[in-house]
Amino acid sequence: MRTSEAELFSVQAICVSGVRLSGVKSEARFLFACLHRVSVDNLDLDTCLRTAALFTEITPRIDTFKCSSSSSDYLFPHLSAQKPRRLNESQLRLLANFVVELDLSENGLTEIEPAPFRQHLGQLSVLKLNRNLLGAFVPPLFTENLTVLELASNQLERLEPTLFRDALKLERIVLHHNRLSALHKDTFAGLNRLVELDLHRNELKHLPGSLFNGLSALTRLDLSANRLEYLDTSTFCSLSTSLVYLDLSKNQLRSLNSLKMTKTIGEIFRRTGALNKLACLRELRLAENKLGRLCVCDLSSTGLNVLDAHCNRIKHVEPGALPCSLTALNLSENMLGEAATVDVDTFSGLGQLQTLDLSSNRLRTLPAGLFSDLTELAELSLAGN
Repeated sequence: MRTSEAELFSVQAICVSGVRLSGVKSEARFLFACLHRVSVDNLDLDTCLRTAALFTEITPRIDTFKCSSSSSDYLFPHLSAQKPRRLNESQLRLLANFVVELDLSENGLTEIEPAPFRQHLGQLSVLKLNRNLLGAFVPPLFTENLTVLELASNQLERLEPTLFRDALKLERIVLHHNRLSALHKDTFAGLNRLVELDLHRNELKHLPGSLFNGLSALTRLDLSANRLEYLDTSTFCSLSTSLVYLDLSKNQLRSLNSLKMTKTIGEIFRRTGALNKLACLRELRLAENKLGRLCVCDLSSTGLNVLDAHCNRIKHVEPGALPCSLTALNLSENMLGEAATVDVDTFSGLGQLQTLDLSSNRLRTLPAGLFSDLTELAELSLAGN
């Protein structure tokens, strides 16, 4: 059955896989009048880009390209160690002046020439370079119109402090599955439109105190699966009125607070919670750390709805440590009940709590009235105690 011209006229996206096109007939201009997305794969990068560019002869409406070569370099990087693959000016020129969204994931790219990139792709709004072999970027590279940048699963070990200097419209940055071990305090400076930042599965050990300063729109932050051992009390201060979701799971955190010297007579030190000023925080992931206790100064002032702290070493939860806004609480796979009986006021005031998981702890007895305030509780797990 042949596709009718009327059906082709409404086509908005096309995928070309393993086909080497040498040209486009003039009548195709009328058949694909609505076409604006082109995907080309299973060809070498040069051919992918040339094939994609051919479609611009059909219609000037094309603004989105996805080019994925047949390269096996991402899956077998050791085989490509001696053959660097650079995104050069001749390739970038093929996409000049029209592409707004560009996906060059899985092409074995090791380098991008900054000057031609800025010259020919200054109009880019979305750039995806996931699953390549990129080890570094030479700034200035990213341009002023960029709103989404995905660099996941590369080999990035550091980010230059000026890398995002001109990309002040960025709303989403994805950097997970790289090799970042440290970040300069000015890495994200000026990105006041940034909404989402994904840094999970890197090698970060410490976050500079002013790293997130000025990120007034940031609502989602993923720092899971790094090597963080402690949190500076000033690191999250600037996110107090914006951050809604925070993932710190799979790190090496032992505490959520630190001792800070005060001038109060009779009190040399006081505990300060690194997260307690995040008034808009609604979901916090703390699973698979090394936390030993939850203190009043840790989270009590937040507006948390969901707290997942399973698989830690928590032996004690101070009365008043849990925010009254909680609706879901996971404390499974901890050590509650090992050191002492759970305090009767541990869950006091949690009238909105609907699910509570205390499974796989070391609970032997529970004090009468422990759950008396949990009037909305619908699901309780005590298995494995």
